[in-house]
Amino acid sequence: EIAEIAEIAEIAEIAEIAEIAKIAKIANANLADAGEIADIKNQKITGIEPEHGEIRILIAEDQPMNRLLLKKVLTKGGFQLAEAVNGREAYEKWSEWKPHLILMDEDMPIMKGSEATVAILNECHPDTAPVIISLTAYAFKQAREKAMAVGCKDFISKPFKVDELYATIAKHLSLKYTYADKVTEKAKDSEEQTDKSMNSEKETERA
Repeated sequence: EIAEIAEIAEIAEIAEIAEIAKIAKIANANLADAGEIADIKNQKITGIEPEHGEIRILIAEDQPMNRLLLKKVLTKGGFQLAEAVNGREAYEKWSEWKPHLILMDEDMPIMKGSEATVAILNECHPDTAPVIISLTAYAFKQAREKAMAVGCKDFISKPFKVDELYATIAKHLSLKYTYADKVTEKAKDSEEQTDKSMNSEKETERA
């Protein structure tokens, strides 16, 4: 009997190690994708236009790896971020931090995302309510309809696409992004202007 228990324990341990390895492999692939951040119209996003000021986004997600991925993706976009690991904490974080937008996972412990959404919106004036976007692994029509029925402004199924995430955020917050190629172009223009100015000064000295 002892030998049998030991064998079962060994099998369970091997299975757990295999599952961890599988999760790590998937996570590494996802994080690699996140490094290719927000390529909308083949332009790499570097942040948001200064005119928008600080944009606060609350990530309400109980899975640590999903929170890490969202945080990695959105930090590079210049957003201010906070995290919640369940619906109750999402409600509390909203109350104290007043984010502009909440990425709300549906399947969370203590309080589901839809329940937290209702609790938050019940205490808000429509003009000051945060934009709440439902995140769920279920891409069914019923899941989308349920999210919209409780007050979510949009719906993104997991695994999400980075460009879709950025486009959805921009749509609901009326944001304009800055792009790497535009930054490079401005720097190049500035450098050319400096060179022209220096050449002009040299020509004046010669004259």
